[in-house]
Amino acid sequence: MGAFLLSLVLLSACEESGIVGSSFVSTDPSLQSDTLLLPSIETEQLVTFSGNKSNLAAGIFDDALFGQISATALVNPGIFLGSDTVFADASFNLVLQRSQIYGDTTATNVYELYELTRRWSGNVWKSDSIPPVDAAPLLTFETSAADSISIPLPASWSDRYRSFLDSTSTDREEAYRDAMFGFAIVPVSGGRVEYFPVTDAFLNIQNPGEQGEDDPAPITTGLLQRAISYTTTVPAELESETRLRVMNDFSSTARLTIRLNPDELPDGLISRAEVVLYDDAGQLEATLRPNEIRYRTGSLRLFEIEDDQKEFYITNNPISLIQREEDGRYRIGLTSYLNGAIRDGQEEIILYFTSDDDNGIISPNLFINAGDPERAPKLVITTINPS
Repeated sequence: MGAFLLSLVLLSACEESGIVGSSFVSTDPSLQSDTLLLPSIETEQLVTFSGNKSNLAAGIFDDALFGQISATALVNPGIFLGSDTVFADASFNLVLQRSQIYGDTTATNVYELYELTRRWSGNVWKSDSIPPVDAAPLLTFETSAADSISIPLPASWSDRYRSFLDSTSTDREEAYRDAMFGFAIVPVSGGRVEYFPVTDAFLNIQNPGEQGEDDPAPITTGLLQRAISYTTTVPAELESETRLRVMNDFSSTARLTIRLNPDELPDGLISRAEVVLYDDAGQLEATLRPNEIRYRTGSLRLFEIEDDQKEFYITNNPISLIQREEDGRYRIGLTSYLNGAIRDGQEEIILYFTSDDDNGIISPNLFINAGDPERAPKLVITTINPS
């Protein structure tokens, strides 16, 4: 088989069988297997939208491997439209139920709650958008070990909210949307980013009971809008030519390019083709300080993305979901793409991958990109010889 890929280094399949797996080596003389080193995979920063995800994020964490990440959560509670009575001395609380942590599990985070000053839309909110907040915070609060967070809202806000509850106007919901825009939960200090499913985020209205205790049946209403603003700072000393930092929110998206040489394509049909990647589990583990965790599911998502799509948020479904194997290996099947490229006379194949689902939870991963011949990115191909 000729060197049909440009800029690739051909390796013996039998020498590499311990790396890419003996399943690629066949005793059938009609099959030929080869392993090829890929050039360095690059990353691109694509458009990142962070509104109306299935999780909220708030907090700050200085990751020794990925830099400092700060997250501000934006929430806008809906107006309660039910028939239940809200008493004059009812209390109003913003309730969040934490599900995941990125950072120090023992840290105490300090936040300021600001009121937002103008209308905004989670549908078009970008991760680097700046929240339009009031000049001074409404209050300051802390979070620690408890998973459930209840933020008491001041009378300056609840009295205005109540005015829309008491309104008999048929357009009170729209009037509410035009007048009250929700809150920004801004981290002040701490050591972790906290994640809250939006299904467990709501405004809790608690009427007092007859005996002076809380009514056992509080009134709750969900969120009209939600979004996250992220700030990420990666110091220059963390940049690496041998490691590939990949995120799940398209802020650092891996671009896999396989260039084809039309004059040196194989004569046989490619029966199997896989790109093999490894994450750097050792460095991922070694850079965590005591009590620190990163959220990782051990998956990557493969996308086809056209150049004109990069101007917008990527809404394509991934063409493949790849799970990490026990040895840290990810195998990306490309058989149909290589055969299709040969058939159509393409000059290259370009695919993209992220580290996980873009659901509001930051899930970083570190892939080996160069400097390690045994675990650098490879293309493993098996060809059916025509003879």
